[in-house]
Amino acid sequence: MVGKQHDTPKKARMRGAFEYLEAKNIPYFKTDLFEHFEISRAQGYRILADDSTRRLYHKQPDHTTGSKRKLSEAGLNQLEDLFEKEGFEAKALPWTAAAIEAGIKEDLTSRTISRQAASRQLFKRLAAEVAFTTEASAKQRFNWATEALLARPNPEDWYNVIFSDECHFGYGDEGRCYIVRKSGTRSEPSNIQERREPEEQDKKRIYGWGGIGYDFKSPIVFYNSGNSNGKITQQTYKRDILEPYVKRWIEEGRSFVLEEDGDSGHGPGKSNPVRAWKEEYSLKSYFNCPRSPDLSPIENCWLVPKQYVRKYPHWDLDTLRDLVEEGWEQLSQETINRWVESMPQRLRDVIKMEGKKTNW
Repeated sequence: MVGKQHDTPKKARMRGAFEYLEAKNIPYFKTDLFEHFEISRAQGYRILADDSTRRLYHKQPDHTTGSKRKLSEAGLNQLEDLFEKEGFEAKALPWTAAAIEAGIKEDLTSRTISRQAASRQLFKRLAAEVAFTTEASAKQRFNWATEALLARPNPEDWYNVIFSDECHFGYGDEGRCYIVRKSGTRSEPSNIQERREPEEQDKKRIYGWGGIGYDFKSPIVFYNSGNSNGKITQQTYKRDILEPYVKRWIEEGRSFVLEEDGDSGHGPGKSNPVRAWKEEYSLKSYFNCPRSPDLSPIENCWLVPKQYVRKYPHWDLDTLRDLVEEGWEQLSQETINRWVESMPQRLRDVIKMEGKKTNW
């Protein structure tokens, strides 16, 4: 029994090397790995198939191997330095593989490392997911963010920007409901929630436009897209948005810059009715970087009415409109202001990520 316990650190080292090679996608032969650690093929495959060797080392109360091994403060510093310098790739490594990559020489198990890493608030958690960014798009986002940060480096530099966008809302049943019931009664008729799924054509039933800024929130404006994909046309944008709302803000003497995405309905071309309207009324505006919803705070704002709408069953247009308006009202100006003030940090994050998507 004592011999097996003395062998456990060797097994842990071999498994750590195995996890490292796998995580790094480094070609290797398992037989070479076994030979390096002087472990037979049969025993090596058994160790890789069952990681209980590491768990048993910690769980047996009567082992006589002395005091528990610990990761030193210097080792924790090495881990933190690795995660800071190498980023996501290093953070995705198994604990033992990360320790090897960081240059930690102690023979430690994954459980030991994870337990002590917790003292530095380092935990294994699900990674936040964002859309993949191509190399060309990343370069464009990096350059755009760099220029925008030079032009507006401080939160207050964004106070005069009105961020605008369109969003769709559809029919749907309420979300999963928590009810009071006794144990073992889940299948009783009075405890069953009937759910209804919307038809495909009903998932995008109405379309709304909105604008937000520091100490500013427009009403939600519903419009008829006139097509099946819901994209706003230049005629609709001019008639339903620019004329009745944006024009009024200009005539009221409000000083602002209108942010839009580059959809064709917003008139990004050199010659079109929307561009002519903007020039006629001297509207200051700019187009957000393509494929960059994380660089427009109004994208965050849409989550509030969408989540509100999901709370209630809605199968007719009037109810859906009412719910969207009520959800939009739930969006506080304080929250909007914080999101507007986050713009310099968003830009810095894009630059730090070398143009890749951020979690904003």
